[in-house]
Amino acid sequence: MAARQKRRNPSDMSLSHFLLHSAATNSRPNIADWIRGLGAPSDSTDPAAPPTPPAKRREVDSNPQSRYHQCLRDEHTNALLMSGSSRKQKVQKTSAIRDDDNFPTRGRTRKSGRARGRVVVSMREQMAAVPEDDTNTPPLTEGPASASVASEYDAISEAPSFPLPTVTSLRERSSTRSSSPKKKTVTKREDLALLNPTIEFKGFDEAENCGIELPQSVKELWYRCDARRSATPGMSPPIPLTSRDLMQIEDTLKDAFEMANIWRSTTTEPHWMSAVVGPILHLIRKLSIFHDKDKNSNENVTVMDITSIDISPSHLCPYSNTSLYLDLDKRIDYAIGLFPSRSTLRTLRNATYNTAIKSVNQTSTFCNFIPVFINVEIKKKHVGKDPAIQLGAWIAAEFRKRLIEGWTGIEADDTRGRGSLSLGSPVFAIEIEADTWLLYVVTAQLKPLKSCKPSKNVTKENYEIDTTDQDFEMFFFGPMRLGDTYSMDDTKRLVENLCDISLWGQTEFKKWWEETILAACEE
Repeated sequence: MAARQKRRNPSDMSLSHFLLHSAATNSRPNIADWIRGLGAPSDSTDPAAPPTPPAKRREVDSNPQSRYHQCLRDEHTNALLMSGSSRKQKVQKTSAIRDDDNFPTRGRTRKSGRARGRVVVSMREQMAAVPEDDTNTPPLTEGPASASVASEYDAISEAPSFPLPTVTSLRERSSTRSSSPKKKTVTKREDLALLNPTIEFKGFDEAENCGIELPQSVKELWYRCDARRSATPGMSPPIPLTSRDLMQIEDTLKDAFEMANIWRSTTTEPHWMSAVVGPILHLIRKLSIFHDKDKNSNENVTVMDITSIDISPSHLCPYSNTSLYLDLDKRIDYAIGLFPSRSTLRTLRNATYNTAIKSVNQTSTFCNFIPVFINVEIKKKHVGKDPAIQLGAWIAAEFRKRLIEGWTGIEADDTRGRGSLSLGSPVFAIEIEADTWLLYVVTAQLKPLKSCKPSKNVTKENYEIDTTDQDFEMFFFGPMRLGDTYSMDDTKRLVENLCDISLWGQTEFKKWWEETILAACEE
């Protein structure tokens, strides 16, 4: 009976029936035959065979060429889905080609010419290439991509469908991987007044109006530098100079002035630092009065490039109580300080500190034991960044360090409810914008305390206020023009002022530092 039965066409049965039929005949199932049979009309006479799905009954017999390409397309697409791949691909439906589709069009001619003997079916980016045996066969037309092959195959057979990702799901996925909101950064020096500590910029003559009493040595230094603006450079140097010093000054300034004229309008900030600013600053430490002092003293001056040094620990950096500004540029370019002797270094290394880092300043690297009295920040012209912002953050961290460690010189009696108190010696800040060098005096003081009553269990004698967490305010007084590199006379005047400031650091600042910070580390 089975011998007389006409062989079933694979298109007349579903996948499960086809597999059962193959098992009954002890033959290996050929899935490709079943897939190709889906595109052909059924010629089976077996009443038990399932009818051909109506979705596949299309008028394709009239055009054998269209039938050939339709079979190739169905074979490729259904084989891709039967492989179980989890990739979700967008596929464009190709409608059945009728007889009137054989007429060439401009679009088909272009596509056929670009394919050069290969019919390319664009299916989002699945790019199925089908070899073309007959050059007269028109290329497949591309229908609208309104439905996927996955959904079409689900209607044809019992195979599972693979839904494509929707736009909404893609947006949700991208939103979960989005980065955190960008932090706000201080961009104007006026914004520094909103931080803690508050940082304000005032004229030098306004110090008394702010309740600040600057040391007499600082006032005298400021007036000497200001007087040099109208004096001839070289007439009255602030320090004694040897013949070797004069030769070094002449060679260094000649080279720096030449580099400034060459690179003024074209170079980058790092190159400007290394070619113009750096040589002038390092010239100061090479002079005899700042270099040949006794190695057992703390008088020798050093210059450090600290462009890669961060404030450490980070909580020393100014912050905003209202969360207006969550980030600050916390680096500057150069620092000038005193190089400690070996005995002083031993004392500083063995000292106990209130912060987790052993340091006498706001750093934790090679310069952590250098007493700094000049802070330098450099910017090229027209960069849209204010160098005073970085100087403000950097120096505020230094005064915060003094406050935490108790290096302010504030006596215990002065903490009993009394207001503004100085946080030690002022320091200097130099703001360099291209050729111009501007000087500031920077100082800080505790803010007035709110009136408070001591506990009943605390006597008047031992009642003291902890100032380590007390708020303070910082002031930049100035600026004053130290000089510039536009002319040789102004460059010489600049070096004279730098020597005068370094001499102040070698004498007045050193005295305060040894009596306050070094003495506290020795205890």
